[in-house]
This record gives sequence, C-alpha cells and structure tokens, in this order.
Amino acid sequence: MNWEALGAVAELMGAIGVLITLVYLAQQIRHNSASVDSATEDGLASGFNDINVQVGSDPALTKIMITGLEEPEKLSEEENMQFTLLWRCYMNQYYRLYVLYDKGVFSKERWNEYAKEAAHATSLPGGKAWREANPGMPEFWEELEKHRGDDVLGFRVKASTNDA
Repeated sequence: MNWEALGAVAELMGAIGVLITLVYLAQQIRHNSASVDSATEDGLASGFNDINVQVGSDPALTKIMITGLEEPEKLSEEENMQFTLLWRCYMNQYYRLYVLYDKGVFSKERWNEYAKEAAHATSLPGGKAWREANPGMPEFWEELEKHRGDDVLGFRVKASTNDA
C-alpha cells in the first residue's frame, strides 16, 4: 500500500468520525431541548398549582377570589389586599409565560392557550380593575388584547347568562 492510499483511507476514517460526532451532537441537542421544555412545563404547572392550592384549600380565600373577580367593590379593605396579592401571583405567572414565549422558549400554540385564559381573566370586573391599577408591562397587555374575546375554558368564575 502506498502513502496516497493510506492518506485516502485516513481521510475517509476522519470524515466518518466527524459524521458520527455530528449525529451524536444532534441527538444531545434534541435531548437537551426536550429537557428544557419539560423543566419549563414543570415550573409552569408548579407555579399555578402553588397558587391554586392556596386559594382552593381555604374557603375564605376562594370566596375572596370569586368576589374579587366578579364584584370587587364588595371586598373589604383587607379582602381587597388579599385579592390584589393573590391576583398578582397569577399575573406574574402569566407574564412569566409571555416572557418565555417572547424569547422563543415557549411555543406559540401553548402561549395562545394561556393568553386566551389571561385575556378572559383580565376582562372580568376585578381583573380589569387590577389591570388598570397596574399599567406596567404594556407589551404584555397589548399581547393579551390580541386574545380578548377568544373562546376559553379556564378562569370561569361563574357561568354567565350568555353561556346558556
């Protein structure tokens, strides 16, 4: 075997090695992307679950949330503060989702589901009043406006007369 043939075999082996490395790296990137997506979904679920457990396990807080969303003027000063703080937790979760969506980490399809829910929730009397009292995050509010009026399953406090 001459040196040219040996060199050609070495180049072929090197190309095969590069190809194997690229296939391996592509698999690792896919695996890492799946892990990031899973961690994002887990953090999202945990955030909403933490708030929901707190509100749902305390009948007084449940009543405050229902009244705060539907008839906020009926809340006492203390109840209004509780509603405001709890509602801020929900809005922080939705804003977090918006930021992830805006950065391309959260898919448009998943964001649209949550955006519809947040748009509906902030159109309820208490959600609307809270939004007006907290005008920061204008890009978030503009994004929610795009989804206002979309059909939504979440955050229905009471069945309205239009739901029949």
